[in-house]
Amino acid sequence: MSSSLFRRETARHLRELTGPILDHYLAGRMSWLSAHMRPNPGDVQSTLDKLASAVELNDPAIYQEYARNYVDHLLEGGAPPVAILAASSLFEDAVLSCVTDDQRPLIAAVLSLVERERAQLLSDRVRQGLSA
Repeated sequence: MSSSLFRRETARHLRELTGPILDHYLAGRMSWLSAHMRPNPGDVQSTLDKLASAVELNDPAIYQEYARNYVDHLLEGGAPPVAILAASSLFEDAVLSCVTDDQRPLIAAVLSLVERERAQLLSDRVRQGLSA
């Protein structure tokens, strides 16, 4: 279990990394992804802020709720589930590649909870679409 000081410093560091994370994310995006979803720096900043808050407060539900709502927003806007999964995976890789080795397990724990939930949500949506 991480101390509150370590969680607070990790959150602060995450918020400072918006530029490098965005650069890493954009550099890794496949061209086909932009046909379905355009990256928005404001969305990246909001996502990192929610992730940082979840880490700082030791409350993954903060990020889970935000991610769930964002996925719903993307689906309602017509983004295909595969594009959401690809963009999410790329974003998570960018975050984990930009943080320090000692911060990585703390952040990865929050991201993995959301990743499983996102995959289930998208799987359910695809099944609903196929049965409609």
